[in-house]
Amino acid sequence: MKSIVKFGFVGIAALALSSVLTNSTAQNVTKFLGTYNITDGTTPNGNKYTGTMTISEWGDGYRVRQVFGSDTYNGIASEIGDALGVAFIIDGTASVSIYQVTAANTLEGFWQNAGDSKEGYEKAVLVGKAFSFAPTTAPTIDYNYA
Repeated sequence: MKSIVKFGFVGIAALALSSVLTNSTAQNVTKFLGTYNITDGTTPNGNKYTGTMTISEWGDGYRVRQVFGSDTYNGIASEIGDALGVAFIIDGTASVSIYQVTAANTLEGFWQNAGDSKEGYEKAVLVGKAFSFAPTTAPTIDYNYA
């Protein structure tokens, strides 16, 4: 899931914010709900981190809260199949995350801040319950546009 720059930061932000495209109400917006342990995070500089992510229902999409020590970030999200796009504003800077179901109860994805040419990585594991759907057998998102 590399090359977010090739897809374009604006395109990713539009994906993350577009509940019109996803029609989440028809797709059962409860799909990603719950609290996740971020078990494996890596910043664009290679620093490792852990934390939590809580996804709750909000209209046709989701609200997302991530907590890393004393830092808390709030965002909004939309789904497309077994992928979740999240948009944050962190200290006045736009940030997007794209997650995909990669195994039972597991989301993996990357994130990028506006103005940064490198991506970070996160793996999040759902705590206490199972997804209401099965992951696909292969990734369905291809950001390698020529």
